[in-house]
Amino acid sequence: MLSLYKVSGPSLYPILKNGDLVLVKKTKKIRSGDIAVIQAESNLAIVKKVEVSGDKIQIIRLNQDYGSKFEKNSFSKSDLIGKVLCRFKKNTKIWRLLEVIRH
Repeated sequence: MLSLYKVSGPSLYPILKNGDLVLVKKTKKIRSGDIAVIQAESNLAIVKKVEVSGDKIQIIRLNQDYGSKFEKNSFSKSDLIGKVLCRFKKNTKIWRLLEVIRH
């Protein structure tokens, strides 16, 4: 199953920028260095680069000028929504089309 998520904030800059859309494959199979979507709180899914050790998932900080309140959290694979397959840059033609479809 594939889903679209919208990036919010600068924590993954320069890889992902605020407003970009990411295509996510629902899976529990990820590796260190992957960009993943994690269920951080009941209504909040976060897009982050991860470090994986067994069942534990840690967030890797990319933008040194911007921290995440989830950096020190340890997540489990049960919190994992999926792996980012590709991104669509904000305000491109495909991005605009996907935004219409997403709503």
